[in-house]
Amino acid sequence: MKHYIDSDNALYGFDDDQADLVPKDLILIPDTYATDQFQYLSVKDKKIVFDSKSYAEEKAKYQIAEYEMAVLNLLNSVALSWGYDSIVSAVSYFFSTNLQYKADAEALIAWRDSIWAEAYTIEQGTLPDTAEAFVAMLPAAPTKPTV
Repeated sequence: MKHYIDSDNALYGFDDDQADLVPKDLILIPDTYATDQFQYLSVKDKKIVFDSKSYAEEKAKYQIAEYEMAVLNLLNSVALSWGYDSIVSAVSYFFSTNLQYKADAEALIAWRDSIWAEAYTIEQGTLPDTAEAFVAMLPAAPTKPTV
């Protein structure tokens, strides 16, 4: 499939066997522009213009959202391994009269807070290439307390 853009920045796609259907006023978009970059293309004086700054900013937002989801998955997986439904469920036992539940909640809250503090610090710098690498930079999970 070939992709095209018109003077109003509308995008079009035509299969190779539809070449004779492509209106003459459309401009072919080079294959080097990935599909997720199309929204940053525009036409000025019959030339394609690519707003790379906007694309980089938007890509960073999606990358951070992906990394934050990986952090939530990590927090939840540890809480699950300790017998809770989620990190939210585990920390809800902070005021429990059951000493084990209370100790678990205190340990997980301290760890959760250190995780997010470090995650936000990393986000201010250069992000690693993958969510797995991002998570590997975070504080290790605590050992489940025994009461």
